Amino acid sequence: MTVAINLPTIAEQISRLSVEGVTILDIDAITTQSILAPYTLAPRPDGWFSNLSVTVDTFGTLGTEKLTMTYNLTYRYFHTALGNQLNFASYAHMIDNIVNIAEVFMTNDTVTGAIDLRLAGISDIGPVTDPAGNAYHGCDFTMLVTEYPA
Repeated sequence: MTVAINLPTIAEQISRLSVEGVTILDIDAITTQSILAPYTLAPRPDGWFSNLSVTVDTFGTLGTEKLTMTYNLTYRYFHTALGNQLNFASYAHMIDNIVNIAEVFMTNDTVTGAIDLRLAGISDIGPVTDPAGNAYHGCDFTMLVTEYPA
């Protein structure tokens, strides 16, 4: 059976999207070593790829059948580090950036490797942590991806 899933290609294409003032990281740029620069959108390493569903669309054997695959990719937005106290001075700017990111995802619904890319949801607006345990203002973006693995 020959099936090619395009996760690395799709992640790279998402990292090349342009959101003014926001840095979007690829899956090979996730760090656990230091505090991230402000205004960073990164693949969420604890649940980046989830909810895989495969539908067999045609009959066939040994990988010749046509498939439709859907799954979620979750990205975490790190607006600014919280430090030792919860400071909401940058909250309005964070909301502006969240809206800008959402608009880019909603208007770039096709990226190389995917048939369709849709914003599935925004969650956990407020304190979020990076892989090293540092706290930030931020949120999670979940994307619904559809592809036809061949």
